[in-house]
Amino acid sequence: MARAEEIDGLDCEGSVHAGALLVLRARLHEVWTLREKALDFTDIEGVHDMRVASRRLRSALRDFAPFLRKAVPQRRLKALADALGLVRDEDVAIEALEKLRAKAPEQLANGIAHVTDERRWKRERAREALESALSEDALAAMQEKYSARFERALRPPLETGENAEEHKAPAVSFRHAGREIILARFRELQDLSLSLYHPFRIKELHRMRIAAKRLRYAIELFSSCWGESLLEMAKEIAALQSSLGELHDCDVWIIDLGARLDARGPGQRAEGAQQMEGHARQAGVWLLGHFVKER
Repeated sequence: MARAEEIDGLDCEGSVHAGALLVLRARLHEVWTLREKALDFTDIEGVHDMRVASRRLRSALRDFAPFLRKAVPQRRLKALADALGLVRDEDVAIEALEKLRAKAPEQLANGIAHVTDERRWKRERAREALESALSEDALAAMQEKYSARFERALRPPLETGENAEEHKAPAVSFRHAGREIILARFRELQDLSLSLYHPFRIKELHRMRIAAKRLRYAIELFSSCWGESLLEMAKEIAALQSSLGELHDCDVWIIDLGARLDARGPGQRAEGAQQMEGHARQAGVWLLGHFVKER
């Protein structure tokens, strides 16, 4: 998993507003610096790294929400994350299909190649959309706009009146806020953990995976306030996240392949399904069996 850049200047005893502003600006800058890498399609890890950076930014915004004077709209950040996700999903699918083709029965190789070519076509369309979303002007405008929004949202409220100093609430420290944020993310994960006893409730398991990811990001963000022991916990949570991720990948494959194989005709196909024919259909049956076993 891609590591986040270290943030210089964080003061654990300083105010959460100052620390949050530093974090959000750093996370936003990190997204910007990965632009060229993400657009270099010869290395699929570039898109992955930028996608993770955008997730860390949105996760930090969610963490600091209780300390914001006003909510920060995330529509453009979500649109960017979605564009990155569409490319990344196809990158992962194509890589998986190429590995499976190498170990599949010889008579199925052409069918798997056909399925792979379909995913490549989808990836090209997704890459075109991503290139538009990552134009230098669009990303620069987004960075400028969000940087200003962060500053406005995190400006401490002004106290007025003769007794302002007496009634002024003590500033919450970055360390104290980190403790509350980590505990909140842990409770979210804990509340979803019962889904492990219901292994076919795939939506709940997927939500648990997201909760694990958010907890890991929060721990990594505030680790400088508590040291290495916190990072060891983050590694354990990363292992849980990876296991849930592999499970989710199998679920996505099973749903997609099942819908394509079940398409009976142009007027009866499931939404988004494409009919499989010939060698591709035989390969689809084999792939479905593979992912059912993997799950």
